[in-house]
Amino acid sequence: YIGYGIFIIPFENTSWGYGLWFPPDSILFRNRISVIGLLHLAVGVCGLFNYATCLPGSFLLAAGLAYSYAAWRREKGDGGRDNAAKAKAKGAGKGTKKPDVPLTLSQRFSIALSYNPVSFFSRIYKEDKLSSYFWVFVFLGANIAVFAYTVYVWDMIVATMKKELLNGTLDVFCKSTLCHTNRKVVRYGPISFYGA
Repeated sequence: YIGYGIFIIPFENTSWGYGLWFPPDSILFRNRISVIGLLHLAVGVCGLFNYATCLPGSFLLAAGLAYSYAAWRREKGDGGRDNAAKAKAKGAGKGTKKPDVPLTLSQRFSIALSYNPVSFFSRIYKEDKLSSYFWVFVFLGANIAVFAYTVYVWDMIVATMKKELLNGTLDVFCKSTLCHTNRKVVRYGPISFYGA
């Protein structure tokens, strides 16, 4: 998944990648097939079978469905490359560009204080980026929730093990993996809250 994520970064970039480019003169366009959509779907399904990759797998499934649906509808376009080239050419004829001057600490602080969430959300709505930001926030929120829940469960497991060790009720006589771990806890001491 890390390798596939690294592959997606240059591929999806509209400046120097393939992302959002749907040429109408290809055999894939005529047959309503999106290769990247099918690839996202395949990698996404593979990710659903592992706890660590099930969340990114679900997001890849959603992206793959969007690509496949766009190909089925025969959506076409260059991902805004033509408009960006025109804007760049138009900006090049406006004279000299001001030199880049680094911001002072007070200027950076004033920018941070001038942050307005209402204007931020209205801007992303006007720029039609609401969906992108929504899924980024969902992804970050889900990761934070899973992390917090995992830390909570780990804390409860370690606290219960320490309590049973002090009370002398820790089961060490069965043949399961848990009892093997319990025997190590009795021999070497309890597991730390900060590591496995």
